[in-house]
Amino acid sequence: MKNKTKKLFHLSWLQSLIFIIAFISSLASSPLVLQARSSVNNTARFSDQFIKASLPLLGQDLLRQSDDKNAAVYDNDDDDFKDLPNDNLPEPTNPSYREYQLPTLSTKDLVVHLVPGKSLTGSNINLPNLTASDLSTLTKSNINIDSSSKLQEAEAQVGYDAAKQNLNISLTDTALMKTNGAGTQLVLNIQSPNNLRKDQVVIGIWRNYVKHPFGEIDLGNKLHLQYMLNNDSTWTGNDPDTALMYAIPNFRIRDESQNKIIDTMFAGSGITGWRKVSNLWVGTDPTPDVYGTQSQYNLDHQVNPANHSYVIKDSQDSNTILFQFDSTPILTIDNVSLQCRLRVLSKLEKSSTGQYIILKQKFINYTVDNNNKPVDLPQVWFYRK
Repeated sequence: MKNKTKKLFHLSWLQSLIFIIAFISSLASSPLVLQARSSVNNTARFSDQFIKASLPLLGQDLLRQSDDKNAAVYDNDDDDFKDLPNDNLPEPTNPSYREYQLPTLSTKDLVVHLVPGKSLTGSNINLPNLTASDLSTLTKSNINIDSSSKLQEAEAQVGYDAAKQNLNISLTDTALMKTNGAGTQLVLNIQSPNNLRKDQVVIGIWRNYVKHPFGEIDLGNKLHLQYMLNNDSTWTGNDPDTALMYAIPNFRIRDESQNKIIDTMFAGSGITGWRKVSNLWVGTDPTPDVYGTQSQYNLDHQVNPANHSYVIKDSQDSNTILFQFDSTPILTIDNVSLQCRLRVLSKLEKSSTGQYIILKQKFINYTVDNNNKPVDLPQVWFYRK
């Protein structure tokens, strides 16, 4: 019993340290990516160090990966995240690119409206070269799937309704799994009926796909540390589902001798309050304004899931949790508040010794301005209490 008490005391201390982001380990070879790692053996608070790192401009030359096999690894070149494919990179300066969400896990069909033009905004795909007359007389024979497309004919059936100028896309079950999280792309070549004009369409397709795994560390004396996101080790809802409100590492104790779970204070609805205390923040101010004005927590700076959510258990290691999402914190850039877009790739795993837990994260900047132009973020700080 004395040993159990000692273990529990150690874990209460662990609670405050287990997921502190303590240092920036490296900048990846691509200047787009910031990586951070944290573990319980790091004792310095990130808030005390205020280490900054740049998230530079996301250029058009790196956005199109369809014909550059080397470029395809720029945003996911780390083995830690190889099972979180980043196959739907935004193309904000391409009028013929749009991305679409599949609203449910059973949705297989998608309708995409085509219009002539060069607009970068709105939900319709714009075609700079084809005319309105071309679109009204197109047939399916004028449309083919490009060899660079992530989805090929065996996975995606494409039809065309000339009266409505709509592409009708139907996906197979195999294709659906490629749409998880960041999503995938269908690249189409469209030729005018008279063969004088052509455009290439890039359709990003994604859905939220959220499972609820947890891992364990054997502490001895029939005690086990369970670690997970939020409250996933006691999840009783649909698995998978499409909701990821928060992505906060959490833990609890499983007492094998008494067949019971020893919860932390962040169980049940307590996780809602915890997001205001132990979440991850990002900012550009000289010092972290995590509390905001009037002693309220500054939720604008929180790195919370907004969309493109994906949570799974590593297929090679049942105690490793992989998760990703896009977050939309509001940052001050050149004295102007701007809603940013950061893609966060994450891995939660045991250390090689099995004595502590490591959180690895990779941040990719996909921020654009009001004109859909890529934005160069200034130096930013990250903070986790």
